[in-house]
Amino acid sequence: MKTIQKKSQIGRSVTEMLGVLAIIGVLSVAAVSGYRTAITRHKTNDLIEDVKLAGFLVTADEMIKNLPEFDAQENGPALNLQGKFTPKTSYDFWVFKESPETYAIVALDVEENVCREAVTRKTDWLEEIRANGTENKCHDANDNDMSFFFNT
Repeated sequence: MKTIQKKSQIGRSVTEMLGVLAIIGVLSVAAVSGYRTAITRHKTNDLIEDVKLAGFLVTADEMIKNLPEFDAQENGPALNLQGKFTPKTSYDFWVFKESPETYAIVALDVEENVCREAVTRKTDWLEEIRANGTENKCHDANDNDMSFFFNT
């Protein structure tokens, strides 16, 4: 009588491979989500740093100190800070004087996710952070204007 030897199985079944792919897929989704959150926080930190730097500039620059108070009906005066400092971000920064001791740094065209993250931030040197004027809501597009108010 001949004995038949069974071949040992080599490799994996299709079901096992699909299970591995499903696990990799779930882990990938979590990693991409975490990466997006980290990038948003990084961009928000850069924006806050730029605003802080602009705030130091405002307190040191006599031309800015002598700005007349902002008149909402005339929509001015405001001063563009382009060329006065080198920001980390690509936003356009403006400054206006809201009262004799309160200034606002305005960042134009802020992305929605950075806007949402920034309005929740609390800092000891900023009095208030507003998005899009009085409505204080971030738009779904990349056209959010953010105002950062501080006292001198």
